[in-house]
Amino acid sequence: MALTILPNLHHVLRLYLDEQLAVRKEQTVPLMQSLYDWIQVQMTVLSRHSDTAKAFAYLLKQWDALNLYSLAVP
Repeated sequence: MALTILPNLHHVLRLYLDEQLAVRKEQTVPLMQSLYDWIQVQMTVLSRHSDTAKAFAYLLKQWDALNLYSLAVP
C-alpha cells in the first residue's frame, strides 16, 4: 500500500510551483489520509518492539508536521 501511495506523493511535488498548492489540497490530503489509515492498521498487526513499528510510531508522532506541506504555499 505505501509503495503505491508514496510515488503519487512524489509526483505532486514535481508539478509546477503555481499548480502545487491547488493540487496539494485536492490530491495530497486524501493520499495522506490513506497512508495514515494504512499505518494505523499495520500498527495493530506489528509487534510494538519491531523496528517497523518503532518507525511508524515516530512517523505518527510527527504526523501534523508532515502534513503541513499539504497546505503550504510553494
